[in-house]
Parts: sequence; C-alpha cells; structure tokens
Amino acid sequence: MAKTICYKIDGELFRDIHVRAAQKGVSTQQYMNTLIERDLFPERFPQPTKEQVVNHLNAMLGMVDQALGSVEAHAELVESLGGEPTMLQCVNQLNRMYLFPEQFPQLTEEQIRQLRDAMEAIDRTIEDVSDILWDCPEQNMGPPGMTLGG
Repeated sequence: MAKTICYKIDGELFRDIHVRAAQKGVSTQQYMNTLIERDLFPERFPQPTKEQVVNHLNAMLGMVDQALGSVEAHAELVESLGGEPTMLQCVNQLNRMYLFPEQFPQLTEEQIRQLRDAMEAIDRTIEDVSDILWDCPEQNMGPPGMTLGG
C-alpha cells in the first residue's frame, strides 16, 4: 500500500531532482523512490566494483581509439594540439564529430555508428563512476562530481 511523505526542499535542489529524473527517463517519484531504496537496501542494487569500472573505462578508451584511429581527424587534432590529445580532448572531438557529422565529410556511416557507440559507452561510464563516488562517503563528503582534486 502506497504512503505519502511530504517535506520541503530548496528550489535549486527541487530543480536538480527534476532534471536528473528527466535525464534518467523516469518520473520524479520513481527517481526519489530509487534513491531511498538504494540507501536503505544497497544489497538490492549491486554496484560495479572498481575493477569492473576500470575494465569498462579501458574498453571505452579502446572504442575511442578505434573510432579516432580510423578517421583522419585524429591526425589533424594531434597536429592542432601540438601532441597527443588528452582523454577529455578526445571525448570533445568525438562529441563534435558525432553531433555535426556534416562538418566531417570523410566520415563513413560505419564510423558515425562507431562514434555513437563510443559516446554511449562514455555516458554509461561517467554515470557508473558517479554512482561509485556517491557510494564511497569516505572519499567524498559532498555530492559526487566529475572534478579532479576537489
């Protein structure tokens, strides 16, 4: 039997909850219920181990290398940066190529599909890392973020 809980939260948190629920493609109620259930019953929501995340990141980097390795834009990127790009620069370039393929006429349909797959893997990995950081309070006293040294 469903019960109701009412409490007040500030407007910014309210907006952030709605945005996050929309990003996950669930209702606000489903999102909040899942957060509460994850906190109360963590055994129901197995989290990937750090080793699994590392393996997933390595697989994602392999997809990035594969997608960039078959595209002439990688050589142009290396030249424009004066050396090998960082992972963030690679991801930004992949995103540009995926979002604006018309600016990269050398891309084939297969390469565009590979870019889509790589971007989806990156999104999943970032979400996994964020979930792991959220579940490690000894490392992160505030909400998780994708910043270094913070």
